[in-house]
Amino acid sequence: MDTEYVPDEESNVRKLYAGRIDLFVQDLYVGWELIKKIYPENVGDFGILDKALSEGGLYLMFAKNNPQAGAMIQKFNEGLEMIKKKGIYKKILEKYDTEK
Repeated sequence: MDTEYVPDEESNVRKLYAGRIDLFVQDLYVGWELIKKIYPENVGDFGILDKALSEGGLYLMFAKNNPQAGAMIQKFNEGLEMIKKKGIYKKILEKYDTEK
């Protein structure tokens, strides 16, 4: 299998649609949003594997030398917990669920 590097994620979508590549790895939600942005009339021409390649999570990354990193992480975690408790998180996931 040959691999190619691209300058941005949109390039993979364009190459796939043009038949210049056979597949690419992408986060589910990001991939569908890119496809809807670039080819809104042709979303049905794209598909995904039934099973994810990885069950690993997404992570926020911070610079270790940022003196506010600890506070930012704590604030993010608190905000995430709050939107989960209020049901907002679930609504966001439902809004962007492309398998509906």
